[in-house]
Amino acid sequence: MNNEHKAVFLSYASEDGEAAKRICDALRNAGVEVWFDQNELVGGDAWDQKIRKHIKECALLVPIISAATQARTEGYFRLEWRLADQRTHLMAQGRPFLLPVVIDATSDAEAQVPDSFTEVQWTRLPGGAMSDAFCRRLVTLLRGGAGGTTPAVGNDTRVPVESAPVRTARLSETQQLVAKAWVLLNKPSLARVELEIADGLGQRATALDPSDADAWSLWSQVDSWYIYHALDDSPARREGSRTKAMRALQLAPDSFEARLAQACYLIRGAGTWDVSMYAEEAEDILRGLFAENPVEPRALLVHGILCRGQGDMTGARTSWNELSRNPDFVSLAWNEIAWAELLVGHDYRAAEVAADRSIALGPCWPNLAVKQLLALSWRGDLDAAKAAYERVPAAVRQEDHGVASGCLIFHCRREPAQIQRLLAGVARDWLRSNAFHGPKAWWAALAHEMAGRKESAQLMWQGALAQVERRLAEEPDSVFLLKWKVRLLIRLERLPEAEKIQRLAIELGGQEPNQGTRIFDALAQYWFGYTDAALEAIEREAGQQGNMLMLAASCRLNPHFDPLREHPRFQALQARLDADPRKSPTAPLKP
Repeated sequence: MNNEHKAVFLSYASEDGEAAKRICDALRNAGVEVWFDQNELVGGDAWDQKIRKHIKECALLVPIISAATQARTEGYFRLEWRLADQRTHLMAQGRPFLLPVVIDATSDAEAQVPDSFTEVQWTRLPGGAMSDAFCRRLVTLLRGGAGGTTPAVGNDTRVPVESAPVRTARLSETQQLVAKAWVLLNKPSLARVELEIADGLGQRATALDPSDADAWSLWSQVDSWYIYHALDDSPARREGSRTKAMRALQLAPDSFEARLAQACYLIRGAGTWDVSMYAEEAEDILRGLFAENPVEPRALLVHGILCRGQGDMTGARTSWNELSRNPDFVSLAWNEIAWAELLVGHDYRAAEVAADRSIALGPCWPNLAVKQLLALSWRGDLDAAKAAYERVPAAVRQEDHGVASGCLIFHCRREPAQIQRLLAGVARDWLRSNAFHGPKAWWAALAHEMAGRKESAQLMWQGALAQVERRLAEEPDSVFLLKWKVRLLIRLERLPEAEKIQRLAIELGGQEPNQGTRIFDALAQYWFGYTDAALEAIEREAGQQGNMLMLAASCRLNPHFDPLREHPRFQALQARLDADPRKSPTAPLKP
């Protein structure tokens, strides 16, 4: 290669070859000489001497850091890094030479690299996608310029430096806490335990340095994730998400992290599945972020959530397909695609494919939850649903969404003892998740009823009703709580009172948006003696695309439909569902 003293040396693990080639191609397109060898396994003395010569003579060295380099304690790239580190000892203070690049969510605070790598500014290029700012900076350095002020790129947590790449101090304690929290938040398996740790890290970081905008941004995002996963959607948590994002914006209005936190609050932290109220503002923020870094993984993730909330499957797929190019987020991306195909696209075959791809990359409770739901409602495979559920970590199965998922599976399997065993380990009397929101005693009563213990079931219904009435005392106009009261009064055979409250709830609430509640409203008509009206409402729901309770398998397995199974009209409905390829995987696809 000509003019090697002005060349850039790329050092990387073989597993990161594709990302390294993207960086190489982008630099060569910008007219930069790059030493890039894809034959790490060739080896030999001549090759070894050639590598040493290039490291000794190159103008800049770009070590590519990733989960792959973290996992490999041995490798030729580690010799390259050591040689580069040794060369820095002969250089004057402040001379540009090392430009570390991180291609995934690997934390610079925990990266296994030589000390000299930690003394310069790092750049994040997710998946090896080149940013214009980094390319310009590198070209300027090769031409011998100072490069002016160097902005932090993408989701780099460092502050801007005065020249590039002037040696900087190690990460402050506050920045280290923020970096550790992001490692947790970026996990596909994000659950309560990770959020609790991240919450504590955010609190410590902001206490150490109340002027650090990145720390407030991180802490706001913790609150937003609590709300999004329905682990805590209390007013205090919502207000925390909002005020922490605002604090970050006040400290650093142009900060990438602060603006991302604000977008995430609008989309997740406000605590509503209806994103239309905030969609325009959130979209505007994200548009600005993508102008700076079009492949920033966290922005792509939340943009997909925004699109899904608006029913825009094309936009959601586009964002998450791009996210899947990032090796650290690929499992999460396919999991989000699976949920979107399930809940918005109503393409259960596509949801299965996406879920299986995510699980193959790394099983975790979110993708296993999709698998459970598809096995139960789409395939009608009770054993597969149970097997997927049992792969979920025990601690997560004790979370509200895990309890609800297990109870649903065991209810459909008609295994009341399993429901009781599961509930025995849950001290809470009220469950709140995206899968179920209501009194725990509801499931306990169903288990007793299924086991033929009517008196025990009645006691549980009464206990659940008392819980609902206490909540109604604080929210007397809550349609959600009124409809819970209707269900429980029906179970207690207080039908005239239940029918009266049902009419009140309908007057207050108008059209019910929740498909599960609409099914219970229809079944209430049966218990009030209006069988034809109940069947008409159920048939209407079956005609809607996307009601998973009215897929062929879920309709067949749901014990709540047992009182109607012998009715000819219900049997005809079941036959239609079985023959509809949109409702049953065994139905022949229409040409």
